[in-house]
Amino acid sequence: MPTRELLAPSQRAQFTDFTAPLDDRTLARFYTLSDTELELIRRRHRRASTQLGFAVQLGYARLPGRVLRVGEEAHPQIVATLASQLGVDPAVFAAYLHGRDTTRREHLLELQRDYGFRSFSAMIYRELAGWLLPIALSTDVGPVLVGALVEELRERKVLAPALSTIERLAWETRRRAERLVFVRLTAALTDVQREQLDGLLVMKPGARMTTLAALRQPPRRPTPATFVARAGARSGAQPPS
Repeated sequence: MPTRELLAPSQRAQFTDFTAPLDDRTLARFYTLSDTELELIRRRHRRASTQLGFAVQLGYARLPGRVLRVGEEAHPQIVATLASQLGVDPAVFAAYLHGRDTTRREHLLELQRDYGFRSFSAMIYRELAGWLLPIALSTDVGPVLVGALVEELRERKVLAPALSTIERLAWETRRRAERLVFVRLTAALTDVQREQLDGLLVMKPGARMTTLAALRQPPRRPTPATFVARAGARSGAQPPS
């Protein structure tokens, strides 16, 4: 079975590494809590650690569009920005980071119930496959397809799954697009034209490569000798000795 990977390791890191410094505009846009959000967080979460923990999860749901992974260190700028708004010490986040998994699951449900976020599902997988197809028909560049999916997940407020799932979705959609392109290009061909195209793949006696492979070879250097040889071959004349 062919691999369902589109990205090189360095490209994959661009989508998984969330440690680069954030500018003030990004911090203000994605990590500013409204008065209503501040009031809800303080009312529903008694301890400073859970208040900050939930706020960080909310911030991560907005950007990069997923929840904080188990064992993942949160971005220090995000922690500091949210702690300042809540009026708590950023150091209390360590208690949340190493706290109960039950608390994390409760916070995930709260994000879905009260903030409109959704978990990734098979239905969303199919919806995004249909959405991505027109893009895959115009480009087959892996990072472009994966990046488009990541952005669309964020726009739809769908919490992103593992990158391998997003990459597989992009791979399968690209393969479907390639098949559609093949069908469209070959639909009007006659039987004779199909035979001629198949003939390009046949290795003729004495040849070192198929005709198609020969056509793919780069032209020889445009030297005077090469020009004379090509001109002579076209006219049937022998090149001068």
